[in-house]
Amino acid sequence: MNDAERLERIEDAVLRLREAASGNAVVVEGLRDRAALEELGVGGEHIVVNQGVPLQEVVDRIAQQAASAGWDMVLLIMDWDRTGNSMEERLHRGLAGRVAVDVGFRARLRRLTHTSSLEEVPAEMASLRRRVGGRP
Repeated sequence: MNDAERLERIEDAVLRLREAASGNAVVVEGLRDRAALEELGVGGEHIVVNQGVPLQEVVDRIAQQAASAGWDMVLLIMDWDRTGNSMEERLHRGLAGRVAVDVGFRARLRRLTHTSSLEEVPAEMASLRRRVGGRP
């Protein structure tokens, strides 16, 4: 796949992520990941996992917030490394049966980008745009 095709597919994934996140929650690992969501124009509730709180407490909070806020689903977008894989699995398992969980966007971005985390996606998109002569 050439750069233009890859950029188009990443942009499509981000557009679909924006649509799915609207009225729902997106769970990320850190503050830079949350900043990337904002830079990508992804709305919804942004929940950062790594804040010095035990993961089970985070899971319980997410499930409670989902019920009170009326979220249809929670989107998990952890880094695509060993730690992110483990965290996603633990969050998914903990939320199962309590709220619908989507991990598809993480998998799609992992497959399409040459990055290791969500925080790097905006920079990769900008780089691809420069290479294909598109908008900044």
